[in-house]
Amino acid sequence: MSAADSTKVVHLPLSDIVADYDWNLRSRQEIMASESDGVRDTTSGNSMIGEGTGFSGLVASLQTNGQEVPVIVRPTHGRTTRGQPTKLPWELVCGFRRFTAVSFLNENARSSETTIVPNVSNGCIRAEVRDLAPVEARILNIRENTERSGIKTPNLVWGVRELLLSGLTQTQIGDKLSIGKAYMSQLTRVSTLPEPILEHWRGAEVKIPGLPVTSRGDLIPTKLVSMKELWALAGMNISPDEKIQKYVTIATTEQMHRGVSASIEHVSRVARQVARLVKLGIIQPGSLEWSRAIGPKQQGFPIPSGNLGAGLNARKRLEHLHRLAQAVYEQEMNKPDEEPEDD
Repeated sequence: MSAADSTKVVHLPLSDIVADYDWNLRSRQEIMASESDGVRDTTSGNSMIGEGTGFSGLVASLQTNGQEVPVIVRPTHGRTTRGQPTKLPWELVCGFRRFTAVSFLNENARSSETTIVPNVSNGCIRAEVRDLAPVEARILNIRENTERSGIKTPNLVWGVRELLLSGLTQTQIGDKLSIGKAYMSQLTRVSTLPEPILEHWRGAEVKIPGLPVTSRGDLIPTKLVSMKELWALAGMNISPDEKIQKYVTIATTEQMHRGVSASIEHVSRVARQVARLVKLGIIQPGSLEWSRAIGPKQQGFPIPSGNLGAGLNARKRLEHLHRLAQAVYEQEMNKPDEEPEDD
């Protein structure tokens, strides 16, 4: 494709596109978030159709209205933005939720003879091609995510860290992302913390010595460390290893409520059982949304979350349980077939 065609909207086969969910600023769990997580459907442009209904609303909107906003891809020229070799011609830069939803619809279509998504060829997605360098791709990916509601500060810090490592200055990043000088200074300072701290803060399954785990080795939800606490930690004149240990102390200072601790094993056990039933073909995987299954018993949730306390901390503890269930489910699904263990 020539440079003149670099912004043309085309129908590209889904199988020709690298979608690196680990590179995307939002995690796969956030992409699949339900309406209770505050992630809105932006596929319909200014339309209110499907807005605020989470991933299931996005899927329904695509089925009814088609894909109005194209995703953005870049030619790989043989390598992804992270430098990994690939034979696929295109890499996804923006629109991971749309890509996930269109892929889901095509994978679960009952017949290839009927149109799956109006205005899109079956097995394809509407895409805008831009010949972007890796740094340009990251900037565009961050902008696309920050312009939507619900972006989490840990993810934004991670994006800023990558751009700083690429050689951009704090001022250049602030200008490109439309971030004020004072806030940009805070993000920059926190981004200098050791990588394990920032990864764990983002919600990744990073096992740092001192962080609590279950008997099976699954991470137990800890206190959500604040931006203020990390800003102070980043300013300490101590070694990276000492900062990691300080982080562990901060993250574990607030003890989990007894009910939450007790429910961790229960939630993990249910997630493993669900995965086994799916692998046996007894139940269909569908679109698993743990946020619809795990919650306070008094509100009728089938998997009780225990005593969460109140306010923002309660919400964060519940989100930790949702992520834990998804991680345990995926871990069980990826295990080779064997005789099931007794829980």
